[in-house]
Parts: sequence; structure tokens; C-alpha cells
Amino acid sequence: MQPFLTPRIVLLCGALVSLPACQTGSHAHSSPPLDGRQKAPAPPVASREGSDRDLERRVQAYSSFGAGLIAQENEASPRALEFFSKAVSADPGGNEALSLDVARRYLVLQDTNRAIAAVQATAALPESSPAAKSLLGYLYSRTGRVEEAIAVYRQVLQQTPDVIQGYQAIIPLLLQTHRGEEALKILDSASTKSVRDPGFWIQLSELYGVVESNEPKLKLLAHQRSLAAAAKADALKPADLSSLQRLAERFSVLGDKNRAEAILQELRERFPANSVAAARLAEMYLREGKTREAREQLEALGRLNPANPATQYYLGMIALDDKDFRKAAERFERAVGLNPDFEPAYADWAAALISDEREADAITVLEKARSKLGTSFRREYLEAVALTRQKRFDDAFSHYLAAEKLATPKQPELLDHRFYFQIGALLERAGRASESEKYVKKALELNPEYPEALNHLGYTWVEQGINLDKGREMIQRALKAEPDNPAYLDSMGWVWFKLGKPTEALPFLRRASELMPKPDATVEEHLGDVLQALGRMKEAKEAWQRSIAVEKNDAVQKKLDQTP
Repeated sequence: MQPFLTPRIVLLCGALVSLPACQTGSHAHSSPPLDGRQKAPAPPVASREGSDRDLERRVQAYSSFGAGLIAQENEASPRALEFFSKAVSADPGGNEALSLDVARRYLVLQDTNRAIAAVQATAALPESSPAAKSLLGYLYSRTGRVEEAIAVYRQVLQQTPDVIQGYQAIIPLLLQTHRGEEALKILDSASTKSVRDPGFWIQLSELYGVVESNEPKLKLLAHQRSLAAAAKADALKPADLSSLQRLAERFSVLGDKNRAEAILQELRERFPANSVAAARLAEMYLREGKTREAREQLEALGRLNPANPATQYYLGMIALDDKDFRKAAERFERAVGLNPDFEPAYADWAAALISDEREADAITVLEKARSKLGTSFRREYLEAVALTRQKRFDDAFSHYLAAEKLATPKQPELLDHRFYFQIGALLERAGRASESEKYVKKALELNPEYPEALNHLGYTWVEQGINLDKGREMIQRALKAEPDNPAYLDSMGWVWFKLGKPTEALPFLRRASELMPKPDATVEEHLGDVLQALGRMKEAKEAWQRSIAVEKNDAVQKKLDQTP
């Protein structure tokens, strides 16, 4: 007996049964969009072997489905679900298009268990399509039923061994359950297919790459087969933009930089208005240290997309590497102007300004970044450097401490020997000798052979007239690491002078003076003092004059005034 239907549903069902027949199996019609406003899938016409009861059962199923559509259209989702359930129950597995459509609607409504119930019977039929099985496999994997999902996807691969999507579905599940060798075996079976689609081989190469990344024992084997799959794709000469981009990426990841570069260059020629190839080439050249080639691609990228902050940023990095600090600062400023939240650009902008001896501008940039983005280790550190150059030692020390506090919990590796040495050097310049020594010693604890700290501490002791032998030994270790460092040579000459041996001191100080890129006030003063001790007054006066020409100093001027 047919159920009682409202007039609206009767009309709907009447329209439904008059539509063309719906096929099942691998050529089933696709399901309608899930917006609740489409007509239901067309019902099948009963075969000769079918009975009136079969037809009645299917009409009842579509009646319930139609009622569900109406309820969903009227935003009565619970009522819609009820009708959908009746539709599937009335004809379980009898019509694939109906089952798939209902399952997908349940999926949209986040009711995965009922989605499984809707498609399960259909997918179990021998003649069911790969689409039905794939949907069931996805639903199983979504609910943690991994083994059942794998079993269903195996059936999909049996039906469609030349379609990559089945492999893409099953491989992650096999790796998730630690069956890497099985995953590799399945991919190897795919590699025997005679597929003429380059996209198949590119995606197969990517799947081998997934195995390579997740299975250390299979890394070499998977890498070789991934490269072979990429080569097959390359031999088929893909012509579309997307395939060429993906293939270039595969060769790049697999280490064949020459082939990757050739494909990207081809892309640049064939699709000159597309910015992706220029960006990838720029990245590749930057990684390889080819700054000239990287600059060419980045400049082209800037012309194609002048509003891209990343392009300006990387051009700034190249200028920074070339020591063109003014141009670097301009590029970083543009990057920040295009994207005020581009955090790395602020720090590099400040670094370029500091290198360009524009410390006040750097501090302004860093304060702007702090007000917008909060604090960071690198920005606090750079502000400390800028303030040190301005001889605002107490302020600089505060920023070093702030940087230390930020790095301690999450990035302690940033607090290395160089960081603590810089604090020590700052405190020494501020006249806080005892605190300075504490930080320099901490730097030496982290790296006992750090030449700058060895020289600094040794020289500090010499200046104070203490630990002269120990100081000389530390300076010798610094010089062993860097024999032509003029600062270390000056220290060694000075320690010999302090030990009362000006003859031994002179060669070191002369060499230090020669190696300095421009006259240094301290080195020239020390050289003058040693020459005076040796009775070579004319040469001593010349050295002192060079010293005060660099930096006025009352003590040195007094020596000059008192020397005949």
C-alpha cells in the first residue's frame, strides 16, 4: 500500500517518475549540488525482471527523499534528516545516485555515521562505481575505521588502476598504520601502467615522495622511484602551466636542480605574465647563493607584481648581502609599506640602517615595530646595538636584558657566546668593569676559544695591571686563531710593554698599525709610547700626532707638548 502523500509531494513524485531512467554502476549520473534546491536524482525504471513491488519500493524511497528536500529547503534540518533516512531505508543499495546524494547531504550536515549507512549497501554491490566506494572509504577514514577504509580503497584500485586518486587515498592510510613496504609495493604496481597523462606520473612521484619522507628505511628506494616517475612525466612533455610548475618543483625537491631550472626557464618564456616561475627561480637561486641570477628574477617579479612585499623583501636581502645598505633599507621600507604586518622586514630594515650608520632611523623603525607587533628577541637586540653606537650604554644594556628574557624560555640557542660578549664589551665601554668581566667570562664558558673574548679579557687585565701572564696567554690564543687581526696584535704589543719589554712589543704594534684599514687612535698611541720607551722620540711624536688626528685626547696631547 502506498503511503499518504501531501499534494505537493504527490506532484514532486509525479514529476520524478516521468524523468529519464537513472543508470547505476560506473556510469551513474553525478549527484545534484548540495544546496537543497535541486530536483532529486531521477528514479530507475523497473527492468523486465523487476516487480511492481520493486517499483513501489523505489517510488516510496523517492517520495521520502523529496519530502526531505522540501524540509531542508524550509530550514527544517532535523525533519529533512528523518525523511532522508526513510528514503535510504526504503531502498537500501537499490539506486546509487540516490544513496550517494543522501550520503553527501548527511556529510554536509556533519552526520558521518548516517552518511556511512546511506552509502554502505550501495558500495557493497559488485557493480557499484569507484565513486561510491571512494566516498565510503573517505567516510571510514574520517571516523577512524582505517582498516575498513583501506579494504574499500583496494577495491577502487582494482576497478581503476590507471586513476591516481585511489593511490592518493590509500597511501597515507598505509603509512599511518606503519605499512611502508606495502605502500611502496602499491606505488610500484602503479608505475607499471601505460598511462599517457603526465599528471598521473607527477602525482605518482609526489606519492613516492610521501613514502620517502615517512619511511627512513625506504628513503633511498622511494627517492629513486620518485625521480623515475618524474622523468616519465617529463618525457611525456606536459604543456599546461600547472603540470610544468609541479614538475619543476618535483625535480627541485629531488635534487635535479638543472632540470628544475630548465623547466622554470621554459615557463618564463611561454608564460611571461605568470609570476610563479620567476618566484621559484628566485628562491632556487637564493638557496644556491646565485645572487645575480636571483636578482634578475626578483626584479622581473617586481615588474609583474610590484605590490608583492616578499619580492621587495628578497631584493632587500640581496642588497644587504652586497653591502648596499642604503638600497637594502629602501627595499625593506617598501616591503613594510606594502604589508605593515611583515614582521621580518622591520628587523632587516633596522639592520640595514645600522650598517649604513643611521642609528637614529633604525631606533625609530624598531619602536614602530614594537608598537605594532610587540617585542621580539631580534628587534630588542638590534635596538641595543643601535643604542651602543650612540653611546647610550645604559639604555642599550636594558635592551640586551630584554632580549635575553625573551629568548630564555623558547630560544635559548640565541643566547650564545657572541651575545654575552657584546654585553661584556658594552659594559666595559660604560666603565662597569666588574660587570663586563662577568659577561665576557660567560661568553668563554660557552666557547672557551672565542678569540674576541680571549683578547678582550686579556687586554682588560693588562690595562688594569693584573693577571699579566694569564692575560698574555689568552691574547696568544686569540692571535693563534687570527694571526693578522690588528686588534689582537695591538693587545700583544701592549702586554709586552706592560711587562717592561718594549723591544718585544714594537713588532706587534708596527704590524697592527700597518694592518689597520685606517689609522686607529689607540694603536697609534700605544706605538708612540713604545717608541718613546725605546728613545725614538721623533717617531713617537709622529705616532701620537696620528692618534690625535683621529680622536682628540688630552693625555696624548700632553705627551706631545712635553716631548722636545
